[in-house]
Amino acid sequence: MMKRADQIELYEWAEITRARATLLQKIYGLGGDQRIYFEQARSADSTNALRSSLQTMAGAEQWSIFRIRIPVDMVGMIDAAMERALRVVDPDNPDPERLEDADIRFRCFEEITRSYLNAPPVPV
Repeated sequence: MMKRADQIELYEWAEITRARATLLQKIYGLGGDQRIYFEQARSADSTNALRSSLQTMAGAEQWSIFRIRIPVDMVGMIDAAMERALRVVDPDNPDPERLEDADIRFRCFEEITRSYLNAPPVPV
């Protein structure tokens, strides 16, 4: 059976409206347990109630702006790493233009960071 979004069966997506699925797509970009979000979408009294609930959940996580200066000649290398990460984050839609979206950039940066942290230690 085909799966999507953290082991949610494809037939389950038919149980929620398109408006709710669109909200889920946006919140999935923030990370977290997608099944919990999906169950909220399934059981919400209305799309507006779901939107409010998801905004509350997203607001519960604290965010920070991360900025660094890099040499111009590193931009290409970083772009290439982000494009490679996008193929892992969303293999069904690896269009590099999607990296303009801040949520997608965050997910790719998170993937790069996790990959680095899971790599064998570099001998010093």
